[in-house]
Amino acid sequence: MEAGPSYVPPKGGAGGDEDEEVEFRLMGDPVLRQAAAPVAFTVVGGDDDDAAAAGDAGAGGGGGDGGTGDGGERRVEWSEGVVEGRARLHRALAQFRAKFGFGRGTAAPQVGWSARAIAVNLGGARGAFTMHNPEVTWRSEETFTLWDDCMSFPDLLVKVRRAASISVAYVDDDGRRRVAVGGRDVAGGGGPP
Repeated sequence: MEAGPSYVPPKGGAGGDEDEEVEFRLMGDPVLRQAAAPVAFTVVGGDDDDAAAAGDAGAGGGGGDGGTGDGGERRVEWSEGVVEGRARLHRALAQFRAKFGFGRGTAAPQVGWSARAIAVNLGGARGAFTMHNPEVTWRSEETFTLWDDCMSFPDLLVKVRRAASISVAYVDDDGRRRVAVGGRDVAGGGGPP
């Protein structure tokens, strides 16, 4: 899987108090039934290749402006609320993992932020990272069935069918387009068959 750098929380406590426990929205909450908004951003500076990668990444209307291509220092300007929302999302996933010892990812609407963003932590050296504006671009015909749960309905296991392998295009925390390709560790997995 090709991935960008690990998530590093912003300085100065953006996204709320680090000790504040983030509550997950539970089944029945209207935010879970709404279409999430794309995460908007602008790439400023950098070379044209970096700018094009970010500009193309706005699948579903997120995207950047294509950058300035001025060769200056490259930076990403996220739309209002993104830095705080992302910090809250990662804090929720970290708290859940600390409390229960598992949890691979959580989507922004699960913490009340109606945005197309997912905090992911598959363990290992890679650590936590963010998928902004994720889009499944390919799925295998081969599937598998498993019992799965959700942070938004914690006392319920459901039997689901998943693709054995998928590809996901997304924008990382540096505003670069990435593609994750993987098997069961990306598509799901775990639990009884």
